[in-house]
Amino acid sequence: MLGAAFAAAAPLVPAWQAGLGDGSDVGGLLESVLAMTGGFGKFLTVVIALTIPSAVAPTMYSFGTSAMSIAPFFAKIPRYFYAIISTAILIPVAIVGATRFYNTLIDILSIIGYWTASFAAIVFAEHFIMRRANFSTYIPENWNKSSHLPLGIAAVLAFVGSIGLIVP
Repeated sequence: MLGAAFAAAAPLVPAWQAGLGDGSDVGGLLESVLAMTGGFGKFLTVVIALTIPSAVAPTMYSFGTSAMSIAPFFAKIPRYFYAIISTAILIPVAIVGATRFYNTLIDILSIIGYWTASFAAIVFAEHFIMRRANFSTYIPENWNKSSHLPLGIAAVLAFVGSIGLIVP
C-alpha cells in the first residue's frame, strides 16, 4: 500500500518522479523518497536491499526439496548442492532483472501463473472427475511406491496441452 502511494504521488514530487524514471525503477523511487532523511535514508536503503536474500531463502530451500522429490537418485544428493544450483540460476536472472526489473517480474509471474493454473486444473480434474471427490479412493500407503502409481502420462500430456492453449 505504501509503495502504491509513493508511485501515485511520484508525478507530483519532481525528485520522486526523477527517481521513478520511466515507471520501472522502483529502487530509484525508494531512494528518492528516503533521500530527505540524509544518511539514515541511505542506511534504510541498504537494510531494505539486504532483506532480499531472506525473501529468496525459502524459495531456494523449496527448490532443493522439490528436486529431491523427483526421483530417489536426487534424494541422495546433499541439500546444500541444490542451494548452490538455485543460486547459480538466481544470479543471472537477478543481473538481467536489475536492468529490466518490471519486464522480468512480469515474465516470471506469468510463468508462475501458467504453471499454477495448469497444475491446479490437473489436480482438480483428477479429484473431482476421476475420483468423484471421494477421499477413500486415495491410498496413502502407496504415495512413495512407484510400482503402485500410474505413469502419469495423461497428466504430462494435459500439462503440455494446457501450455499449448495458454501460450499460443
